[in-house]
Amino acid sequence: MSTNNFFAKKKDWSKTKDSILGSYLTPYFYKLLAYHRPICYIDCFAGKGKFDDGENGSPLIALECIKKDLTVSKYVKKQIKAYFIELNHFKDLENNLIVDNIDDLSIEVVGGRFEDNIDLILNNHPFDTVFLYVDPYGIKALDVKKFCSFKTNETKSVEMLINFNTWGFFREACRVLKVDFKLDDAINEYLVEYEPANDINRDELTRIAGGDFWIKIVQDFKNQLISSKEAEKLLADGISDAFKSKYKYVLNVPVRSNQDNIIPKYRLFHLTNHDEGCLIMADIMYKRINESIERQQGGQMSIFEFNTEGNLESQENTKQMIKDIFPSSSICLTPFLCEFFTKFGIETGSSKLIEYIKELEYEGFLKISRFPDKTTKGQESTFMREDKKHKVILNKAV
Repeated sequence: MSTNNFFAKKKDWSKTKDSILGSYLTPYFYKLLAYHRPICYIDCFAGKGKFDDGENGSPLIALECIKKDLTVSKYVKKQIKAYFIELNHFKDLENNLIVDNIDDLSIEVVGGRFEDNIDLILNNHPFDTVFLYVDPYGIKALDVKKFCSFKTNETKSVEMLINFNTWGFFREACRVLKVDFKLDDAINEYLVEYEPANDINRDELTRIAGGDFWIKIVQDFKNQLISSKEAEKLLADGISDAFKSKYKYVLNVPVRSNQDNIIPKYRLFHLTNHDEGCLIMADIMYKRINESIERQQGGQMSIFEFNTEGNLESQENTKQMIKDIFPSSSICLTPFLCEFFTKFGIETGSSKLIEYIKELEYEGFLKISRFPDKTTKGQESTFMREDKKHKVILNKAV
């Protein structure tokens, strides 16, 4: 499938990932504008900016979020630089990104390859807060080791949302290791590699995945120890673990096509070192994935609740997971929720996870302390959300 055909009509799975992006960028930009630090936003594979059917692509979605936040923000010293990198369609992109001048926003369309431009752009913003949206046409430009090499410290923060075609990777891994792999019909209908990848070798696959763990997964598949679906999930988990070498919190959710509700089309990875960002993204992903499932079912609500992997949610299983990772020392609520989502995936939304934590307090497993412990009216505090003035501390019950 050519990239020209790709932009003919915006597919349901593209709407899901762009909805996740847009829902996150609005609070992201608004929050960061309060810190008076320059922001660098980079759409690394921007495409045309708009689909032929009139639907906005990720560049216009991001600009809408930026414009909205700059308009309502009351903070001074606002500065956002937005880069849109595109190799094949940068002329169309330039035409589609003709927007009204927005104070405090600078836009640059970069015609060329992501790999050839990203280091120069980042070097030009050594102290900015950076967000990268990485949505490539195939897998060749993905590079987990490189993504983990981007500098982050007290004065520079890098956050990423990455679309990773794990099925495309699995297909190429089977080809390289000469393992017979016939795509299931449900996968074959929508697995699209927009760039030929037949020249990828073993070392490049290791670079893309961030390690050689994929070799054993493919060998286990060859020996019929695991199914192709299990292999894809193990690949996603291995990629997550590679990202965790640099990023404190890594969220990993599958996005499915509108033709199949079991097998994911690709994976979205969110990488951040910030508690609040992780928690906001986890709730957005959980909500948007479930909305996508509902759309695929024609608006029919299921009497059962499922996690983002498509498995039936289980209250007892989730409560056991909470117990399994509960630390021996005290921990604040927000980082604990983020650690849960990073360890187990988005089993449920944070609201329900908090309800399970409250149940575990009632059952005597843990103790919840709040600061301040009293309301302004002198009543005992019951809040279960944290901000600058409110803390929720979790301790294992003695």
